[in-house]
Amino acid sequence: MQKSIKWFSGNHVAANFLMLAVLLAGFAAWFQLRKEVFPETSFDAVIVESSLS
Repeated sequence: MQKSIKWFSGNHVAANFLMLAVLLAGFAAWFQLRKEVFPETSFDAVIVESSLS
């Protein structure tokens, strides 16, 4: 781990390119994700109401 930190501190341009690549990969994955505004959900529940008032 310390070797990689030392290498990145000595190679600023390579570190910036790697960060740019990670960001671009994240943005590409974000636009490929399926997004739903109102996702379909099902609840396992029963509602019991009393008609006695």
